[in-house]
Amino acid sequence: MKGNIIEIEEDELSTYELHTPRNIKEAVEMMSSLDEEAYYISGGTKLIPLIGRNKIAPKHLISLKEMPDLRNIKREKGLRLGSGTTLFEVAHDEFIRRHYSALFDATHELGPREIRKIATLGGSICGTTPSMHLVCSLLLFDPDVAVAGMDPPTHQYGTGVQGGFLYGRFMGIDRFIVDVGQPPLKKQEFVKEFVLPPLWEKTGSAYIKVSQKKAKDLGILAAGVRIRVSAGEGLPQSRNVFAGMGALSDIFSALESWKVKCEEVLILLGRPEEPPIRFRNAEDILKGNAVSPGIFDEVIGTVLADMAPATGTTAEAWYRGEIAKILISRALVKAIDRALWPDEKIRPENTW
Repeated sequence: MKGNIIEIEEDELSTYELHTPRNIKEAVEMMSSLDEEAYYISGGTKLIPLIGRNKIAPKHLISLKEMPDLRNIKREKGLRLGSGTTLFEVAHDEFIRRHYSALFDATHELGPREIRKIATLGGSICGTTPSMHLVCSLLLFDPDVAVAGMDPPTHQYGTGVQGGFLYGRFMGIDRFIVDVGQPPLKKQEFVKEFVLPPLWEKTGSAYIKVSQKKAKDLGILAAGVRIRVSAGEGLPQSRNVFAGMGALSDIFSALESWKVKCEEVLILLGRPEEPPIRFRNAEDILKGNAVSPGIFDEVIGTVLADMAPATGTTAEAWYRGEIAKILISRALVKAIDRALWPDEKIRPENTW
């Protein structure tokens, strides 16, 4: 786990040697030169519990907290999120809330408010236990992960960062969930930013979780959907038409009458301490077809048939199936809702 972004509160640093490099180049070179146990740090929400349980005993801490290159939200050819951006900043960015809504869903209730103001994207994903909700919601957008390190750059994008130092390489976000507890970073490496591609028009996304406690990161299950749709001329101008519909079947019947068609879709089910499940068979059923009650039933039936047994959770298999059905149904409707009416503020799903 050396070299990964881990977080720590400044007032807990008195027993360690704290290094404060001025830029990315200095940070990477400093980590490479240290032979003793060393960690990159930013906020503190992951490292402090490990120290308290005597799991680690670092001798050196390299602070990334004040580096401007790591704490930014840039709307360039999509979205670029610095690894030092806090969960609170992500959840309160209006561009993310409107266009990358699933990421907003995943962060705005992820832990207590005080923790969200400290915890960073990089630390939450690159620690020993990556956040299920952050990884799953980011997977919906297939981002590139820009890694700073000593290796020659493997991607032209990202040259000319502060200090004249280049990223070492790019990787997919899926690399952080293949082997839980073993992030794929070398000692001197850390994540610089997450690069999310631009989205097509009429694309919506949603992420819905169920937990034993509302603000806990560890949920029983969570569902994420990203969908691109097209619609006929009879589409209402306001999403408030859904407000009076109490059943999902009524909503899908309305979508059918408006000639709403799925052009592209991605459906994920997040599970704690296990890789998310992607339902490709269900996606194939929905893609290219008009959204209707019959298609919806076929999609949900395929999801339940393909759902792998989820181990290590507190829910029984039959209960997980029922919860998965509800979560994916609601995430699908919520994503379609946002795709059709992107100019309106996201409202709570007061009926579905």
